[in-house]
Amino acid sequence: MMNFGMEADDTSPVIREMVYQTICNVQQGMIDILEKGITDGEFNRAWDYQEFALKAYAMIEGGILVARVSKDISQMKMLVGILKREIEAQTL
Repeated sequence: MMNFGMEADDTSPVIREMVYQTICNVQQGMIDILEKGITDGEFNRAWDYQEFALKAYAMIEGGILVARVSKDISQMKMLVGILKREIEAQTL
């Protein structure tokens, strides 16, 4: 999504909007999963899961970019580890 968004932001309003809607849909999907986990008693009710979903999405997108450009997945693995630890810290 980052690649499409960067290319379309100044050149194609239609594609930019499609990319934006896709990003919103993915983030909302993440929020829905986390919300269900809270409702089902799997996660701490006080967790700011909406903030986490935004952060997780941005970290994953950024990690993909860094891994692709550097041809090295070690930083992506670190990011995944950070996200896993945060999820585990909120798990009941």
